[in-house]
Amino acid sequence: MKDRISASLLAQYVYCPRAAWYRAHGFTPQGNGGGKALQKGQRAHRWFGFLEKLKGFWSSVWRAAFFLIAVGGVLLCLYLMLK
Repeated sequence: MKDRISASLLAQYVYCPRAAWYRAHGFTPQGNGGGKALQKGQRAHRWFGFLEKLKGFWSSVWRAAFFLIAVGGVLLCLYLMLK
């Protein structure tokens, strides 16, 4: 029965997969979580928080790029229709 996933952990996978993965592997956030080291008996690797921030930065860059492409496409269509 130890390998069965609990209902609460399954629900957490649906709503927040990253947090559920941390919880399933024994990591617990310390403090408010953002950029803080995760603990698993001892301090997690010091680059871990930096990599998480970098991943978040690239995620926001791609989100902004796709938004600008979509808005640019709509504006281009309007321009070509009104031309």
